[in-house]
Amino acid sequence: MSTLHITSDQMTTFVAARLQDFRVVMVKQLRENWGEDFTRLSDEQLLAFIDKGINKAKGYGVTENAEFGMFISIMAEFGVGFDTSGEFPWVPKTLTDTSIPDPNQRVRNLVAQCTFFLGNLEDADEGDDA
Repeated sequence: MSTLHITSDQMTTFVAARLQDFRVVMVKQLRENWGEDFTRLSDEQLLAFIDKGINKAKGYGVTENAEFGMFISIMAEFGVGFDTSGEFPWVPKTLTDTSIPDPNQRVRNLVAQCTFFLGNLEDADEGDDA
């Protein structure tokens, strides 16, 4: 029985193709899930936004498409500079928390924190209507 050998060039091509497929899916998701601001943007503008998110996430050590998508979704909800603006001081703390060695896990933790934060905003808004 022969063994399958994948060269580094083949692996690089595979990773690039996966990333391109991910970018296409993210364009669709941004348009469908994040409202009018994203439906007005061209594919090129959305791809630039996605690439900015990927690069920012990579700066925190993120390596997986699923977590890139989470990071981009947070960026869509809170703004491009959500991680550095100072408006959400818990964000950079979570993204750089070395007690959690896996940067992809840090992004998953951040998603949970953002969900909690948004839930509290919704609860506060409902209280204002009473």
